[in-house]
Amino acid sequence: MKTKRLIMLLTMIILAAVLAACGGGNGNGETTTDITAPQTNLPNDEGKESDQMPNGAGVGNDAIDATGLPAATPEPVWDFAFNRTVFNAGSYYIIANNRFTSVSVAPFVQDGVLYVPLDYAIQAAGDDLAWFTRDMDPAIVSVALDAETKEVDSITVDGTIFVSLAQALDGFGGRSAGWYAGSETLVINAGGTIRRGSTTWGPSLGIMPETWYGGQESIRIANNLIYFQRHDGGWPRGSGQGGNAPHNPADIANIPQERLLLGLEQRDRNDSYFGRGITTNETWFMLRMYEATRIPRFGESAMAGLEAILRTQYQEGEGRGGWPYNITEPRGYLRYVTINDDSYVTIMSMLQSIKNGQMPSVIYGELRERVEQAYIDGLDMILRLQVPSTAFADGQERLTAWAQQMSPETGLPGWGREFEPPSISGSESIDIIRFLMDIPDPCERIQNAIHSAIYFFAYAEMVGYSYHREIQNTANPAWGATDREIRVSPGSANLWARFICVDTFNPIFSDRRNPSWRDGELTDEDGRIGQVQDEPGGIFRHIYREDGSMDIPASFANVSFERRNGYQYVGPWGQVLPGWYTRWLADNNLTSPNR
Repeated sequence: MKTKRLIMLLTMIILAAVLAACGGGNGNGETTTDITAPQTNLPNDEGKESDQMPNGAGVGNDAIDATGLPAATPEPVWDFAFNRTVFNAGSYYIIANNRFTSVSVAPFVQDGVLYVPLDYAIQAAGDDLAWFTRDMDPAIVSVALDAETKEVDSITVDGTIFVSLAQALDGFGGRSAGWYAGSETLVINAGGTIRRGSTTWGPSLGIMPETWYGGQESIRIANNLIYFQRHDGGWPRGSGQGGNAPHNPADIANIPQERLLLGLEQRDRNDSYFGRGITTNETWFMLRMYEATRIPRFGESAMAGLEAILRTQYQEGEGRGGWPYNITEPRGYLRYVTINDDSYVTIMSMLQSIKNGQMPSVIYGELRERVEQAYIDGLDMILRLQVPSTAFADGQERLTAWAQQMSPETGLPGWGREFEPPSISGSESIDIIRFLMDIPDPCERIQNAIHSAIYFFAYAEMVGYSYHREIQNTANPAWGATDREIRVSPGSANLWARFICVDTFNPIFSDRRNPSWRDGELTDEDGRIGQVQDEPGGIFRHIYREDGSMDIPASFANVSFERRNGYQYVGPWGQVLPGWYTRWLADNNLTSPNR
């Protein structure tokens, strides 16, 4: 023991002499010691790994943490070019790059600040920082990067120096420190570029740079999201992205407290939603946050969201494998299997990411098997419900594209809202095609679905028409400053109807059942042309020529002003397909079949 102490003393003297020769003194005669190379190393991939989780549950597929959530896989994976370390007050375990490792000294909280043993702090911070102590009582610690130096709050307990790591590192040299007081958890991201993220509520939260997760901003956002999560695990429209209800702040990290409490009061509502990626995007974000921080409430939220997605998937009927709009007690068209508003593709993309190996330390074992089966069932559904039609000139039945919504019992296209008729979707089908094209090594069934959809879009293109959205409304300016028109335009192309009739491939222009008329507008009672559909349908506004052909410009103009300008009935959606198709064929060494 005396020999070790003598060696340590000699080492300190030598280091002090070297530092003094290099300008390491502080100018006041005090000794400054470089302690960048600590005597005790924080356990890493080559150090001792724990045989047990912090709560005593053994590592393995059945391991759970205190919340009942999966805690870690037997062989956690770390594929990122930066270091992430998670500290918890009072815990003799540290999560270093997704691995639970044991330590001999536990961090502690004092006055709301987590203090970490200096040796462990140095390891977590990365090797490009220089740490110094001044030989005083108590010791004064500072950290330096190039020419920048900052003093670090520290406490010495029984000869061990503890530092406020969050104060030392947050924003220093491209590092971030995320602190959550609820579980006394500190997350340090170091060794990568930390970028402050956009806090717009939406899918961007799930695709931020990996180093952003676990930072203070991400923790605030995750905490705020939980206030709005419903009892069934989902999130509602209006409090989430894409909503148009009041009190929908753009900055989730700074939602006012009264708005958060209102979200909590509404927890028991049955308004959770899949459209616009709602629920799926929040679930993916919470999964990433739990993986980054291991904060229990983030894991509970993530698992509740994932369970809602898995539980809601239809298991019977021709719509099996699909999802409705709403999660709990959906009624009317909200119970239909839907691809509308990115709902299907967003869910399937998340399941595919998990299936392909993401989140291995969070989702594994039986849960991963359920996710993989849900993905398989979802893919089978979309291939099975591709709409067939005999409206081609030769009368041959071919597969076309997909309906916006389908009956869960029959799988047939169904009504959405009054202006969303049973049909082939010229808009939402594009996302399905892109999703299928992104599947590597596509089987023959997927290949056939893509070939058929591409052929259909080329066939159903509204060639010879142009769409004009911002025409000055000189005839009736009181109705609105601008109007929309479809015009005959020889040579024009790249236009498709949003709703394409299965039997004719004509566009469908469906109005509200009870339109919101403008003052002086021709109404149904005044003789406006319309074909009233059975409930819950609206009114078709189709006008036909004497030869039986549809007058497309006149039919569109016949839709009420409110719907004509408030909904996009036609658009250039399919113009991206030729380029996608060419690349897809080349990437998969395929040729287009002769159809």
